[in-house]
Amino acid sequence: MDNTIARRLTINISIQGQIQMGATEVPAARIRELLIQHQSEHEGAAAVRIRTDKAVPYGMVEPLLRDIAEAGIVDITFAVREGK
Repeated sequence: MDNTIARRLTINISIQGQIQMGATEVPAARIRELLIQHQSEHEGAAAVRIRTDKAVPYGMVEPLLRDIAEAGIVDITFAVREGK
């Protein structure tokens, strides 16, 4: 298995603003804590993939980007779905 895939956490942001880490919905108040834990588990080499719809406003994504940065995670990729 590719090492990047093994250390990558996928975070989904729905058009309603709900955030899921993997398949689990996560309250906004816990995200930073979970990202710090993810970074620690991967010895400072964690990766995050953010998946969202292109209709999701940047204001819903920006707090997540800030939490990722504060957790010290620098390997970030985006997957954006086309809106219908």
